[in-house]
Amino acid sequence: MYTLLSMLCLVTILSQASAKPPVTHIVDGSPAEECQFPSIVHLQFEVYDGIIECGGTLLSKNHVLTAAHCL
Repeated sequence: MYTLLSMLCLVTILSQASAKPPVTHIVDGSPAEECQFPSIVHLQFEVYDGIIECGGTLLSKNHVLTAAHCL
């Protein structure tokens, strides 16, 4: 049992060590023209240690839906 558990741990560690890093950018995307997607908004907030950027969806003239971690 101990040998099996040790082998499982070793395989898990080795598979993570050789895994590719996650892609942090858009793949095969294309730039959008201004006003091409009128319901999509870009939110940008300046904070003490940098800038936070998020996207959102325009629900009405005065309401935007965005992720909670953006606020």
